[in-house]
Amino acid sequence: MLDGIFAFILLDTANMRDFIGRDTYGVGPLFKLITDDGFLAVCSEGKGFLEIKTSMSTPAKITPFPPGHFEVFDLKLTGKVQSLQMDRFHCCTEELKHASFNNLEGLGTGFELETVKSNIRILFEDAVKKRLMAHRRIGCLLSGGLDSSLVAATLVKLAKEEQLQYCIQMFSIGAEDSPDAVAARKVAAHIKSEHHEVNFTPEEAIRVLEDVIFHLESYDITTVCASVEMYLISKYIREKTDSVVLFSGEGLDELTQGYFHKDGVEKHLLRESFKDLNLIPDEILWRKEAFSDGMTSQKKPWYISLQEHIESEVNDSQLENASKLFPFNPPTTKVGFFIIRQIFEKYYPGRSEWTPHYWMPRWIKATDPSARTLSIYKPDKDQ
Repeated sequence: MLDGIFAFILLDTANMRDFIGRDTYGVGPLFKLITDDGFLAVCSEGKGFLEIKTSMSTPAKITPFPPGHFEVFDLKLTGKVQSLQMDRFHCCTEELKHASFNNLEGLGTGFELETVKSNIRILFEDAVKKRLMAHRRIGCLLSGGLDSSLVAATLVKLAKEEQLQYCIQMFSIGAEDSPDAVAARKVAAHIKSEHHEVNFTPEEAIRVLEDVIFHLESYDITTVCASVEMYLISKYIREKTDSVVLFSGEGLDELTQGYFHKDGVEKHLLRESFKDLNLIPDEILWRKEAFSDGMTSQKKPWYISLQEHIESEVNDSQLENASKLFPFNPPTTKVGFFIIRQIFEKYYPGRSEWTPHYWMPRWIKATDPSARTLSIYKPDKDQ
């Protein structure tokens, strides 16, 4: 799904039914809380439930709603509910249910490669076009990778067609010599946009680590490391510019396993895509490093600074006891996992199931998800 609703709650008052659903790929978070005596609460963030008081002797369970599912409740006159049905409304090998209601010209059906590629182009342009708002200044996060570059180029093209009366602003973040920063400059110059570069130090990144984990509600190292930069650039945009609507290429690599396309690993890519998100075509662009790597310096990447910080905070004996402290998804290294997990537990004790697993390449022996630590990684000059 390139475009659509992240979550929905429908109330059928005629039949006293309540419907809850979450988007196909899990892009938008959704949590539910249901007490043992039948009261239901729904929120896009788990932290929204933490102060809720109930008559239960033990805290009510807060659970993430599974993506691509819906749940039907019988709504009682007392305001209490009873779950009647929990079911999946979409499988990644099936065509999206809403496709038959889409009136975009040229959309095809089926999974033939040319049809899929044509549909992606049509839906992609439509998703960008419908978010053009002449009365709200628009900006775009530009990493220099294929995804954000496509969004940026399409945005500038459509903005000209719609005759927006201002230049689209592009924003990138990273060290001056980072691969992403260099690529973003080239893209911004090519599409003739107003470009802003945000620089940060490892010390600044470490200072906001706790805030980022609090807002993310996750202790996954990949998610946290990438989100630190997103947090810093978002903060800059809010404080220093007048852009209020932001476009981004985030999510496509995660949808298509685009970071790691390499001979001999296709079966792993396919398995990961089936398990996490969506069926992918055979032709994938391989981006060898994620946003959190690409925007850091080749001389001293962000993950090295994080390692050094953690070495000063965590000793070997603490790590040896990690599985006792955290039996669910126990941290296995000092490299981000342990201290990040401690921060998470500070704000969300007993909520470790909110992160079902650590993202980690399963087709290669790895203890750190940073692409620059993997044996297949080569600097740009060697590619």
